[in-house]
Amino acid sequence: MVFAALGLFAPLRFAALASMPRILALAAGCSVLVEVAQYALRLDRVSSVDDVLLNTAGAGLAALASRRWWREPAGVSPAATGPAPVR
Repeated sequence: MVFAALGLFAPLRFAALASMPRILALAAGCSVLVEVAQYALRLDRVSSVDDVLLNTAGAGLAALASRRWWREPAGVSPAATGPAPVR
């Protein structure tokens, strides 16, 4: 659920993260960091690649759920992304 919250709220708070590849990369990186910490600190927890994949998928699904509220990245106006005006 932590990574779902990351996927849901990160693109809302930080416009630079408002794309699916960036959210997935952030979630995968954070999940790998958690799994490596579990392994290195010997916390009596099992480190698994499946956890990384599922955490990333959860963040991606939550990001898709919040996609309608994402802001445009800084420096990109909505007019610049649309089709060119016809004269």
